[in-house]
Amino acid sequence: AEDVAAIEEADETDVEEAEEKATSFDADSYLDRAAALRDKGLFTVAARLYAECADLTDDVDVRKKARFEEMACYVKADMPEQARALATDLQQSESLSKLESLKIDMVLRVA
Repeated sequence: AEDVAAIEEADETDVEEAEEKATSFDADSYLDRAAALRDKGLFTVAARLYAECADLTDDVDVRKKARFEEMACYVKADMPEQARALATDLQQSESLSKLESLKIDMVLRVA
């Protein structure tokens, strides 16, 4: 009976560890992969990955960084509608530094 209980306990631990790994999120990994795609000129793919990263993270700073990178990728991909929409959303929903506000203003004027 003790062996059965030990096996059941081990199985539960394995399942919990597997679920934790499956649901764990590594923002740095997302940001690195998106940057690599951006550097290869794959701006729309990078923008989607930045957006996914922003959606998955609970870290406000990571979310903001990912959204600004996403916006820059839309500008570089010549997708002004998406860049403006994201700039407007950022302007209304985030606490911004002066530099971030300037970036958004530029996107709204130029894109």
